[in-house]
Amino acid sequence: MQFIRNTLINNKNLIKIMESILDNQFNLVYLDVPWLTRNDGYFLNRTEKNEDSTTDIKKYIATLKNCDIREITLEDVKKERLKRNAVKQKEERDDYGEFIAKILENAMRILDEKGMLVFRAPADSIIDYKLMLDQVFSNSYVKQITLEMAKRPMNLNNPNHMNHELLYFYSKSKSYTLNKVFEKPELFKDNYNFKDERGRYRLNPILSGGPLGRYSFTWKEIIPSNNLKWIYNQEKLNELFEENKIVIKEGKAYIKRYMEDNPREKSSVWKASPSSFFDIKEKWTCTLMAENFIDLLNMVTNENDWIFSPFDLDQKFPVIAQNMNRKWVTINSFQEEIENYKAYLDKAHYDEVMDVEGNTGVIVYNSLMKNIDDIQDLKLRLNSLNSSVASLKNQLGLEGENEETIIEKIQEKIDELIDKSDIEYYIPVVEEWIRPYWDKLEPESKWFLPTAELLFEEYTGTQDFDLSTAIMPYCKSLEKEIYTKMFKGYIKNLVSKGLNVNKIFQKDFTDNETKKFAEAVNLFTTRYKNNDNKWHFELGRMVYILRIVLNDTSPYLEQGRIFKDFKNFLVGKFEYSFFDIDFLLKLDVVVKLRNDSAHPRIVTPQRIQEGKEITKQKIIELLKFHQQ
Repeated sequence: MQFIRNTLINNKNLIKIMESILDNQFNLVYLDVPWLTRNDGYFLNRTEKNEDSTTDIKKYIATLKNCDIREITLEDVKKERLKRNAVKQKEERDDYGEFIAKILENAMRILDEKGMLVFRAPADSIIDYKLMLDQVFSNSYVKQITLEMAKRPMNLNNPNHMNHELLYFYSKSKSYTLNKVFEKPELFKDNYNFKDERGRYRLNPILSGGPLGRYSFTWKEIIPSNNLKWIYNQEKLNELFEENKIVIKEGKAYIKRYMEDNPREKSSVWKASPSSFFDIKEKWTCTLMAENFIDLLNMVTNENDWIFSPFDLDQKFPVIAQNMNRKWVTINSFQEEIENYKAYLDKAHYDEVMDVEGNTGVIVYNSLMKNIDDIQDLKLRLNSLNSSVASLKNQLGLEGENEETIIEKIQEKIDELIDKSDIEYYIPVVEEWIRPYWDKLEPESKWFLPTAELLFEEYTGTQDFDLSTAIMPYCKSLEKEIYTKMFKGYIKNLVSKGLNVNKIFQKDFTDNETKKFAEAVNLFTTRYKNNDNKWHFELGRMVYILRIVLNDTSPYLEQGRIFKDFKNFLVGKFEYSFFDIDFLLKLDVVVKLRNDSAHPRIVTPQRIQEGKEITKQKIIELLKFHQQ
């Protein structure tokens, strides 16, 4: 249906009505949905199931245990009933979640391209409404406002009980309306404690020691002192004085700041009251809640905009919207409430219908609840990871736990708690910035990099999470690529040729600069030549070796030395221009960041961001010039 007049729809089947509405019709959809309750079929049209009797449960348990019903205790019945209630609650939550999901998906569809959704929700709920909104609106979150409710007497002794609610604002595009709204002057008039024929005002000094003070001269026998200067030039001061906007007293000058010229923008916390609009006899003597509605409409709509409000049970919106020259469509099935507010509406300006027909398109809904369960499960695992990382870092220095050991243990914990399904969304993210080299990555890096992107996305901007955890898989991928394409390749080359490292590079076993590398390579090509799982060089060590190998003036690159042989291998495996790009530039930044990340509370988000970008750049350089 295409709405051309204000419309009241008298119908219980909300989903059917919303499905019938044509696309892109409303500038605002305001949703104040019933929270998870069992009150009325208007919500879910659920058929309540009678609770199983004690006898039925005993028979069920006896069948499971293959025993006599008389052996089943009341404690057995209690445990089984708890299980059944948990299953029932899960089913109710999922049914309710699917119901809300359909409302949200239809709300997205019927919004105009520049439209806004405002969703009112309790601050604490077993349903994560914001997570559902993020799913439907693809994280097009705009802002939120807290509706601060007065504490109910029964909750005065429970400071942890939250009575307030939240308004979540989501847009369909970036071209939404978001006007400023202002507090009523009465709320801050005490700050303007003077009054003249123009209205209330306060006095502000015209001499300033800050950047506003720019002029030094004597005016009205007032000489600036103590580094103070006039805010205005002499001509402007004279003009303001003639307009009676400057007050001089006790040798000081002040300018009048009028209350009407300095409105105060409303904060993100609004006082709220559950009072009904229609308890008030005068239409425009509004309760606080009605004032909030007025501010809300002023904030996200303009005159003649269309508003859809399907769950406004005491029907403030149609009356307020009509008085503010907005067009409205609402749904209600409660006749007593309808009669209550219809008296406030001009019958000539709205239609009343029982049904809506018009949209013939088939609406395919997403499985939001499954996605949300998966996301909530991931969040729990990320919280567990964060706690485990903190515990591991606190072990640094205890019983010989060094940085390398802690880093490896943290990576093991990441691998343990992150599943393949978690990172599937982030694989295309990596493919995008690493294009066209994704296929040249080692299999392990195809795990490490999406994992790093996931952790970085989830932990960024969240104070409770240790963002340094996210840098470790980036570094692990860089380490893997350098090791496999350079060091492991070199060792495999020596093994395939059957060369005796100890005999060929004798001098390197006695030189302190080359001894460790020569001994490691000798061990890997003899005792462990058939077990490359025993081969290993950590990132810092490899960077140190490459600083020598990639330096053309190094004395260790003479013929017959192991570093020279390694360099010859690399020349054959990388395009020649690779040796001109200064691959090692800033790699020490990554190595230090990686090592510092093993320490508690030592790295800053700025260092992590820098290290992330350098690491990505080095991986791309390595892949770009490596010849397979």
